[in-house]
Amino acid sequence: MGTVVPLHYQEPFRRGFTKGWEPTVEDFVTDARGAVGSGAAGWCMHNGDQRDAPDGKPRRSFDMREQRLFDQLDDVEKEALERLSAILGNR
Repeated sequence: MGTVVPLHYQEPFRRGFTKGWEPTVEDFVTDARGAVGSGAAGWCMHNGDQRDAPDGKPRRSFDMREQRLFDQLDDVEKEALERLSAILGNR
């Protein structure tokens, strides 16, 4: 075809989803850098409910009635966003 079309790299992984594995700050940074380096149109910081908690809390972006999204993110997610802001903000 000969035409390059950037794709949106959406919802690669998230914290609170898979029992026994939680992505680290470095996982998020590596993933986002890979998306940018491959010419992706966008990258998503996927987040959601806590699958192993009986009430699913924090539910992050699925339920913001009780708290704002950034107030529900854990320390790893917040640090990843800080690092990504510093890395990607210089582009």
